[in-house]
Amino acid sequence: MPSVLEFYWLSPSLPLITASCIGLIFVLFRKTVARLSKPVGFLFFLTFLVSSIIVFSLFFDDKVSSAINYTFFDWKTSLIDVQVGIGLCIDSISYGLYPITSIILILLLITSHYYMNKKREYVPFLICIGFFGAFLLYLLGSTSTIESLICWLLLGFVSIQLRKQWYLNRETTSSLKINFVLDRISEFLFVSIVFLLFFISHSFRFDDLTIFLTDTLSRTNTPTNLLYILIASLLILTGLKFLQVCIVVIDMLNSKLLIDKSAFLYSIGYFLPVVFLALKLKPIFYQII
Repeated sequence: MPSVLEFYWLSPSLPLITASCIGLIFVLFRKTVARLSKPVGFLFFLTFLVSSIIVFSLFFDDKVSSAINYTFFDWKTSLIDVQVGIGLCIDSISYGLYPITSIILILLLITSHYYMNKKREYVPFLICIGFFGAFLLYLLGSTSTIESLICWLLLGFVSIQLRKQWYLNRETTSSLKINFVLDRISEFLFVSIVFLLFFISHSFRFDDLTIFLTDTLSRTNTPTNLLYILIASLLILTGLKFLQVCIVVIDMLNSKLLIDKSAFLYSIGYFLPVVFLALKLKPIFYQII
């Protein structure tokens, strides 16, 4: 009997396939697809449900304990003696974050359905939700910092489209502008962290990074200045994403703004990549502490 791990790659792939197919059909047959909002909503719900079932079924698989570092595919190449690659894996970090992410995505989809139901932008909104879920899950299972960076930038692009639907009123314009600026600063910090990690370890690979940091920090008692800059950048990034969560909560409490609860679930999901990155950099925290 095949193991659940053999189908685990479908968890992030299904939302991407569904969003891409419906997005292409919507571009070609906009009016027709817009009338089929209920079938489209049901298809997205079914997609996220199957994705979540695959994630949670892993907890009942007997092979989990021996496959915590299971890699589904991992394309590697060397450019000017620099190791880069794109892949999908499950380790102890993604194993813990995937179930949380799956629950958030299902709740996000359900609340988005009730918020956007019978609105003209219902189908494009769900397409963006599908891409958001796919990029988020791929980021949490990425094998390189470059792959994480690409997914992060794609999440930023999708966030622009989603926030336009949550912040429609004139009263919400200031919040929309603040979130836009914070997103761009966060993207700059994420890019800075990726290249700081490269300058420290001379690799974009998470496995090379972990080995290098563990080996280097075990032999060196004093962290370099780059490590301090790296930690400072990560802390600022964490603070910015947490600030965005607080902004959404404050806007939701303001009854005049009419901000939906789906915006809060989205901001929580957008915060998870920061948690992922912090957990990947645990050796640095241990050394500095």
